[in-house]
Amino acid sequence: MKNYIVLLLCLSSFNAVSQDYYATSQNLYGSSLRSQLHDIINNHQVLSYSTCISALKESDQDPLDSNLIKLIYKNNSINNNDFAYDSSNPEHLDFWNREHVWAKSLGSFGPGGEFEDSPANTDLHNLKPSDMSVNYDRGNMGFDNGGTQHFEASGCNYTSNSWEPPTNVKGDIARILFYMDIRYNGSNNEPNLTITEDLNTYPNPEIGVLSTLLQWHINDPIDEFEENRNNKIYDWQNNRNPFIDHPEYVNRIWGTDSISTTSSTARLIISEYIEGSSNNKALELYNTSLDTVDLSNYKILKITNGGSWDEQTFYLTGFLGPNSTYVLSHSSASSTINDVSDVQVNLNHNGNDALALSFNDSIIDQIGMEGDSPSEGWFVAGVSTATKNHTLRRKLTFTNGNTNWENSAGTDIENSEWIVLEQDDFSGLGSHSQNTGLVTQSIQLPSGWFMVGLNVVPNVNSIPDIFESLNPELVILKDFTGNVFLPEYDFNNIVDFEIGSAYKIKLSEDKTLEIIGTQTQVTTIIPQGWYMFSYLHTEEQDLELFFENYTSEILQVKDYLGNTYLPEYNFNGIGNLAPGYGYQIKTTTSISINW
Repeated sequence: MKNYIVLLLCLSSFNAVSQDYYATSQNLYGSSLRSQLHDIINNHQVLSYSTCISALKESDQDPLDSNLIKLIYKNNSINNNDFAYDSSNPEHLDFWNREHVWAKSLGSFGPGGEFEDSPANTDLHNLKPSDMSVNYDRGNMGFDNGGTQHFEASGCNYTSNSWEPPTNVKGDIARILFYMDIRYNGSNNEPNLTITEDLNTYPNPEIGVLSTLLQWHINDPIDEFEENRNNKIYDWQNNRNPFIDHPEYVNRIWGTDSISTTSSTARLIISEYIEGSSNNKALELYNTSLDTVDLSNYKILKITNGGSWDEQTFYLTGFLGPNSTYVLSHSSASSTINDVSDVQVNLNHNGNDALALSFNDSIIDQIGMEGDSPSEGWFVAGVSTATKNHTLRRKLTFTNGNTNWENSAGTDIENSEWIVLEQDDFSGLGSHSQNTGLVTQSIQLPSGWFMVGLNVVPNVNSIPDIFESLNPELVILKDFTGNVFLPEYDFNNIVDFEIGSAYKIKLSEDKTLEIIGTQTQVTTIIPQGWYMFSYLHTEEQDLELFFENYTSEILQVKDYLGNTYLPEYNFNGIGNLAPGYGYQIKTTTSISINW
C-alpha cells in the first residue's frame, strides 16, 4: 500500500490568532476532523465578484514589487492593473483574470448554476490570478501529471482531460482543492464538493486526481508566499485555509492517519472471558461505538488471589475499529485461541482472580471484585463457580461496561449480563456475535457505478480484504466523505469497513460479491447533510413505511440510478429498500436508526 504520510512542520510565522482559531480541531482525525474544520471555516465574509479583483491584488502581490501580481500558471508577474475585463480585446489575452481552481462547472456555482448564490463563486481561497488565454485553455480540467507542454505556459502540461501546473505551485493547487472539499459539504444551499480519483467528472461536483494531489502536497510544501496569501485572505473574508496552517491535517483526513481517531469517552467492554484447561486463558474486548478507538487509552488490570487493582497491568496499543473485537490470550494457549488473538501475554488468571478494564486510569468494566477471592470462583447467572473452568460470554444486549460486579453477574440466567458456557468453549471468540452465527450475503453487482450496502458484519474488517474477490474488475470504491480504495494502485484511505455505511463502487464488468459474516443489532447514526447508508435488513421493505417517523428530517433519498424519494412532495420513485443496496440520503439534522 502506498502511504501518503505528510512530514511537514507548521510554519513558525503562523500567528497567535489562528492558533486559537483551530483550538477545537486538536486531536481529531478522519470524519471528525473534517466536520470540525468545516464548522471553523464556514460562514465566511462573502465578497462581491468585483471586490475579489482588489483582494487578489493584495493576496497574490509580487513580494518584490507591489505594483505587480503573480500569475498562477505562467509563473510570471504583470502589472496588477492589467485586468482582462474585455474578452473580445486581443490585447487582454495577456492580461489577468480570476481563475477558479475548482472550476465553477464542477459544482454548478457559477452564474446560472444551481448554487450561483452560494459563496463558492467568490471564495478568495479558490481564486488565483491567471493569464486570460491560459485560464481559458485549462477550462474545467481536473489535475494530474503528464501530457503535452502548453505553448504559452511552458511549465504546464495537459491532456484532453487533465492539467498539470508548474512544479512550484502544485502543492498550492492541492491545498486549495482540499480547502474547497472541506468548506463546501452541501449544507446551507451550497454545493457538496468531493475530491475523487476520476478526471471526467463533469457535471458532478467532483474533481481529481486525489492520489496525485496528495503527492503534490508532500512534494511542494508551504512557502512564505502561500502563507502570506492565507493571511491576506483572512483579512478580507475572515476564514483561513487549514491545510496551509496545519499541513498534517491532510494526512489526518485523506491519508493513513485518518484512522487514528482518539476517543474522549469509554467505548470498550469486556465481551468474553475464558478460563479453560491448562493455559487456555483469554479475554475479548469489544468496541461498541461507531468510531475507531485508540487502545493506548485502555489497560487490563489483574488481581491474583485477592488484593488491589494495582497488582498487575497489561498495556494495550494500536487502534480498534467500530463493532470490532480485540483478543488477549496466554502465549501458550491452544492454537484455536491464539489464531484469533491480537496479542499473547502472560494472561494466567484462575477462577478466583479478578480482571478489570480501565480507560484513562478509571475502571469501566470488570469480572470479579477487588479484595475478594472465592476459592471456587464467582457466582454468575445461577452457576456457583462460573469464573472457574468456564467461558463467560456477554449478552449482545449489553453495550456498556459495569463496575458493579454483583449486578453484572446476576443471580440467574435472566438478570445476568453473561452466558455461562462449558470449559474450553472457544466457538465465539473474536466475533462477539454468538446469537446469530455466520451467514453469507450474496450481492449481484452490475458493471459501471453502483451503491453497495452490506447487511452483515464481515469476518474481516479491512476494505481490501472484503472486496478482494472483485479484483481485477474493481476499479474504485468510495465512501461518503470522498475517501477511496484503488486496488490497481494499492491505495486505500477508507481503511476499514463501517457497518451501516454504503459505498459507491465501479466495476468493469458484472460480478457477484459474497460476504461471510454475522448479523447483529446495530444503530446507524445518519449525520446532517448528505450521507450514504446501507439497508441492513434481509428482506425488502416499503421505503415510505420504513421512514415514516423521519419525514420531517429527510429532504431526499436517492438510489444508484438516481431514482428519488421526496417526502415533502409525497413522491417515491424508488419503491422498496432492498438488501445489498446502498442509498444516498440528505437530512436537515442527524437521525438514529435501530436495525
